[in-house]
Amino acid sequence: MGSDRADTDGEMRSSPCDWPAYVDNMAALNGLRLDPARRAEVVRQLERIEALARRFTDFPLDAEVEPGPVFRP
Repeated sequence: MGSDRADTDGEMRSSPCDWPAYVDNMAALNGLRLDPARRAEVVRQLERIEALARRFTDFPLDAEVEPGPVFRP
């Protein structure tokens, strides 16, 4: 289940991930107990990472754009 979140540019976007449920499930799967403050911080950081990644994943690229085969600094 997704949720609406404010993106880094202030836009509301629907998140494909329910981060609180994800944190709860992953903590349980790994046998971790997170106190409420730490859990809230983990959720907040995942939301920030998602917002930062969205800048790259939402960047429009033409179908003809190809990556360079060799990196030359």
